[in-house]
Amino acid sequence: MGLLAIWACPSCAWAVPFEFITVSCGNRSMKLRAGSHAKIKDWVSAINNVGFKLPEGWCHPHRVGSFAPSRGLTEDGSQAQWFVDGHTAFEAIASAIENANSEIYITGWWVYPELDLRRPVHSHASSRLDALLEAKAKLGVKIYVLYKEGHLALKINSSYSMIKLLLIHGNIKMLRYPDHLATGI
Repeated sequence: MGLLAIWACPSCAWAVPFEFITVSCGNRSMKLRAGSHAKIKDWVSAINNVGFKLPEGWCHPHRVGSFAPSRGLTEDGSQAQWFVDGHTAFEAIASAIENANSEIYITGWWVYPELDLRRPVHSHASSRLDALLEAKAKLGVKIYVLYKEGHLALKINSSYSMIKLLLIHGNIKMLRYPDHLATGI
């Protein structure tokens, strides 16, 4: 015997089976567990109350009308991280991939699957981009790669990278721009 609570958003619904509450919206779904059926009822009530109240009652406006507050990547609160050399940049990329819990977004004009992100290579055998992405994909992390190909100036064989990455795991999705399906390349 479960409860059903629907928020004002037509694409979002909360279903309550016994001691779990499943919160779904768009392409994401979370299952939250509570200690008792009474606590589940409290959660459903709280979620519905927030959904039907005016935003001024439970949040405040953020910069440029955003739904979320600004988040800095560095201690000084700036939105950018500056790298002087590839060593620290690749280390930061490897750390970000390793710390990802739900989604990884990668974009660039040269995404090479066999790129070693940590040096020296013999000390960090599992730090290749394809190995890190495979480990995360197996843990259920969704990985999205947007590959911007400048095909007029460079012949960098994005089809190789696309095939190599897509064959790693089903949680890896890749889009090349411009897409070369019509030309067969």
